[in-house]
Order: sequence, then C-alpha cells, then structure tokens
Amino acid sequence: MQSLSAAEEYYFSMEIGGELTGIHLQFEEREEGKGLVRMTLESEKLGRLAGALQVQNDRVEGYFVGNQEDAVMKLRKSSDIVNKSLGEEWKFCEVEFIHSESNHIPMDWTRKSTGTQVSNDSLYRLSKNFLQALKAVGDAT
Repeated sequence: MQSLSAAEEYYFSMEIGGELTGIHLQFEEREEGKGLVRMTLESEKLGRLAGALQVQNDRVEGYFVGNQEDAVMKLRKSSDIVNKSLGEEWKFCEVEFIHSESNHIPMDWTRKSTGTQVSNDSLYRLSKNFLQALKAVGDAT
C-alpha cells in the first residue's frame, strides 16, 4: 500500500445547484499512512463549508462547519444520500454538521490514534463520493 506525501492540495470548480463552486481539497498523511481529507467549498446555495473526513475501519468520521444554517440542516438530514454515494466500501457515521455564522471551526480534529491505514485511491474515492453527495444536496435545494 502506498502512502501519501506529507500533503497534497487541489483547487478546482464544480457545478452545484446550477452554479460554479470553488473547492479546495487537502490530503494529509498522518502516522503510518493514516490519511485525512480536509475540504472547503463556497457557493451561494450552500454557503461556506469547511471540514475534515477520515476513515476509521470501514466508517467515515469527521465534521463540517457551515455559515448557512439551512444548508447545514439539509446536510444533516441527507445522511442517506451520502451513505448511498459512498457505496458499500464505507459507512458514513459520526460526521457532525455544525452551523457557525463566523464559519469558525470550534474544534481541533487531530486526534492521535484515529484513522485506519488507507490507500491514496481510497481517499480520492472518498472525496469524490462525498462531493457527489454534496452536489446532490445542492442540486435538490
């Protein structure tokens, strides 16, 4: 299994809800190949979202903070869409969606012994599938 370099960053645009949305992805290597994906995006419909995801065994854990309360509520209620987009490889659980007007992330999510060793491909697929779920939620609003 190959490991990620210390950090990889990608900036790109994606259409969500009929508008172009700027996306920033960061893949960070933790101890012994345990990866973390940080994500920020900003759109008129979803507002500004920032958060992190990691794989723990076969579960996806993390958090997202958003500055638009209605978008955060829709994301909370859309766990079935997210689970469906992740397929059978992972279960989407223990992911918190938090509303904060300032979009300040009220926690440091750098727990030491978390995360399961995963390949680059798995982290890329996780990001892609999660973004597809966000698109589905944004398109439905």
